[in-house]
Amino acid sequence: MTRASFVREDILILVKTYPNPSRKYIESSCTAGVTRSGEWLRLHPLPFRFLVSEKKFKKYQWIRTRIKKSSDPRPESHNIDIDSIEVLDAMLSTEHDWAQRRAFLEPLRKRSLEKICDEQERTNISLGFFRPKRIESLIIEPTKESWTGAQIAALQQQRFFDSDKPPVLEKIPFDFKYRYWCDDPKCKGHTQSVVDWEICQSYRRWRKEYGNRWEEKLRQKYEDAMRHRNDTHFIVGTMRDHPKSWIIIGLFYPPLSEEGRQEVLL
Repeated sequence: MTRASFVREDILILVKTYPNPSRKYIESSCTAGVTRSGEWLRLHPLPFRFLVSEKKFKKYQWIRTRIKKSSDPRPESHNIDIDSIEVLDAMLSTEHDWAQRRAFLEPLRKRSLEKICDEQERTNISLGFFRPKRIESLIIEPTKESWTGAQIAALQQQRFFDSDKPPVLEKIPFDFKYRYWCDDPKCKGHTQSVVDWEICQSYRRWRKEYGNRWEEKLRQKYEDAMRHRNDTHFIVGTMRDHPKSWIIIGLFYPPLSEEGRQEVLL
């Protein structure tokens, strides 16, 4: 078998998860997107906070970079040449109820997580996008407040970098999960972790701004609005060591149409 070669690809970034400590890379995020032809890609390694400023990109922004298939058996997983990253365009607009973003994402939508799992049995896919039928609740569970010894050791590798290194990665002392139902007769309900960077950053920011009221603010956006005011979709992915277990790695939430709001109220 010949080794994969790097190829240059344009990728619309749709997923950035909150970083985890990494022995090899100090820290790394799950970063994923789609090509101009609509092909899902997972990019690794991507220690996003350590990128130089001109290579830092936002969600819904196109990048051009060199990638090659990684040893990860998941078909979408690719290694990325960090030095080759070019940030191409401004973010896709949220104007007209996210029309630009919808136009690109909606053709990728599957009916349900069950349909994505069925497709995984045939093709081994590990990334997918769908609209839940009903979000029941956002679950917020306390977890360990500190990194493990091994994780601390990984993060301490920062001392070998120059003075421009970012602050040491903060541990989020809560797990966030959605309880929801799919539009599928086979659905028995799901409870899944959500690791989108955005919800974790909201926790960090609102804890500082609102103190003990941070949970109220978090639920206003990620529970109340996601259930009643937004046309909420989930981007889901599997973990390399648990290829049959799906978690929510990205949130897509344009405003509901007037018709959609009326349906929610019924």
